Amino acid sequence: MKKYLYLMVALLFFYLVIQFFREDTPKHMNVEVERERNQQNEYNELMITYINETEKLKDEIRTLSSLLYETRKALIETDAIIEQLPHPATTEIIHKELGEENYILIYKNEKGYTLLCYTPENPFPVTTRLGYLASDVWNYENGILVGLTVLPIIDMVKVNGGNNEVEMELSEVNDSNIRFWYGKVEFESEQILSESTITVYDKEGNVLREDFVSPYR
Repeated sequence: MKKYLYLMVALLFFYLVIQFFREDTPKHMNVEVERERNQQNEYNELMITYINETEKLKDEIRTLSSLLYETRKALIETDAIIEQLPHPATTEIIHKELGEENYILIYKNEKGYTLLCYTPENPFPVTTRLGYLASDVWNYENGILVGLTVLPIIDMVKVNGGNNEVEMELSEVNDSNIRFWYGKVEFESEQILSESTITVYDKEGNVLREDFVSPYR
């Protein structure tokens, strides 16, 4: 009788042990799942805060850039901008042009000719410089292409990127042999930009020069 009693006690003990571990496993798993869920929620909240702060910062930069653009416009119109240019004592502004979404300024000093293109979207102008011994130059930044040339045989400038072809309009600077071009040119991707070219033609359509648009190519 005692043997059966001991056996029953042992079986009951093993049964209770099995039930304990059977119930403990889901509890442990639930704790892990809850911890992971809380970590994911904290991460999501941090990402939302980061995105909101980034957008707020972009808005502030756009606002400041627009205010800076208006300030520079006023300085350019009165020629007071010379004091903010390199070598102001020997600098002469030879062209100013107010467009719909930009302001063009061209000046010369002992280094050569410099074209600045100001826009409300960017705090810094797109710049290109033409030395006195050079014949033509261009630069592409922030979706804007600018260029300068002293070659009278240049008749046309085209940009080829992907399936798009854009012809740049050449403008003359009064009382000077300097001509310039500028305009917005958008590319679908960095890959297309890296492969895009700018081609210079004469009046007969002959190619005078062809090179990559990107200065980092």
